[in-house]
Amino acid sequence: MAFALSSIDRYILDNKRLVNKNILMTFALSSIDRYILDDKRLVNKNILMAFALSSIDRYILDNKRLVNKNILMAFALSSIGRYILDNKKRLVNKNILMAFALSSIDRYILDNKRLVKKNILMAFALSSIDRYILDDKRLVNKNILMAFALSSIDRYILDNKRLVNKNILMAFALSSIGRYILDNKRLVNKNILMAFALSSIDRYILDNKRLVNKNILMAFALIQ
Repeated sequence: MAFALSSIDRYILDNKRLVNKNILMTFALSSIDRYILDDKRLVNKNILMAFALSSIDRYILDNKRLVNKNILMAFALSSIGRYILDNKKRLVNKNILMAFALSSIDRYILDNKRLVKKNILMAFALSSIDRYILDDKRLVNKNILMAFALSSIDRYILDNKRLVNKNILMAFALSSIGRYILDNKRLVNKNILMAFALSSIDRYILDNKRLVNKNILMAFALIQ
């Protein structure tokens, strides 16, 4: 667990053996009330969670063994010029779970028993949404799921049993995004879930017993 509140220029993760039994968590918010991780089976299946408030200078991921086991990347800045994902080697085979909350979220609940092996959960809360419900049984083999929520979300519920074998769920929540560029020829078959969390989160609750066999959820929150 790492908390980045004050002022960080860079956050560098350079661990050759994160996979198999790691939990990487990074929270960077101006103010966090509680962070609760209450899952008995997180190990052997990495979960990297991070929330970025304010402004990020750089996000550097330099780990040689992240592949084959998901890579979760998320950037949260008040203003992002570009977000470029350009990794073609083996983003995954199993899942990437990323969720970020901008503005003010009361609760973020992920309670899906079958996220693993074929799921991507992405949700953004920007404007003003009471609930965001995705309930599609056959989103497809090659889908792009995008949802944006600005401002204040009461609940975000993802209850989809078959999100897909090859889904890309991307959402960006920032006060201002210049461009979002996805230039990866082999993203399919290997989910990428990206989300951004700015502002202030009251609680972030992850309560999923089967998040996955080989997932790495990584997000870096740097505050400048």
